[in-house]
Amino acid sequence: MSTFETLSLEINGLQAISHVRPGSGTPLVLVHGIGPGTDGFANFGPILDRLAPGHPLFVLDLIGFGASWNNAVPARFDADLWTRQIEAVLDRIRQPAILLGNSVGGALSMRVACRARTLHGVVALGAPLAGDAPTAELAAFWRAPADKAAMAACMAPMAATISTPDPAIVAQRWAAFDRPGYPAWFAEALADPSRALRSVRLSPADAASLSHPAHVLHGREDRACPAKPIARLAVDHMPNATLCVFAGCGHHVIMTHANETLMAVDRLLKGISA
Repeated sequence: MSTFETLSLEINGLQAISHVRPGSGTPLVLVHGIGPGTDGFANFGPILDRLAPGHPLFVLDLIGFGASWNNAVPARFDADLWTRQIEAVLDRIRQPAILLGNSVGGALSMRVACRARTLHGVVALGAPLAGDAPTAELAAFWRAPADKAAMAACMAPMAATISTPDPAIVAQRWAAFDRPGYPAWFAEALADPSRALRSVRLSPADAASLSHPAHVLHGREDRACPAKPIARLAVDHMPNATLCVFAGCGHHVIMTHANETLMAVDRLLKGISA
């Protein structure tokens, strides 16, 4: 993996860590999803060495996850706080960037992009931009797992066909999750999945206000964030969005369609100089 430096910002009195790969040209800001044991490297690690070579990367750990968690962080699913965190990183960069968000991170990235901020575009992967209530699979994924076997069980439905996840990935996620005080924090923060999901949805009016180019990539077999309402929102209300729905793909677009993810970013980069 590339060499990364640490950027520490203070957001509402809380430490927010980003992992920075220095470079030149248009920066990319990467925003991970929400789940047990997740953080920036857990979501984006498999593509980092292939992603926009030479460009600066800012890989966020959202407050409450990865290096941005400690006992001082309130146990809340706080979309407003995470939005401010993304905006603070963009302010620090001081030049137009591209946002790449996975799952909830994709919804947060779209939310930031809809605020008419100067950006070169946004890519949202498996993002819960629309939908009425959490599916059983998402609700299970957002419960604190009791052990490594429970972690594997909640991850299994994220694939297109329910299957045992890679033991190495399960072990990595479990090691990040099983630290003193964290399981209780996670359980409290994700205690109300319905409220959490509502807080990151994009209203039709906000979606219609998006002026930046966007790529919405989604799996047809996504059980956590079903594709149909997201596709309908994009088709009906997002004239600047390119929508791709992949057959045979579950929630992990970044894992099963890494090449398509990289191509979406590359299209945005090429569009800057066009």
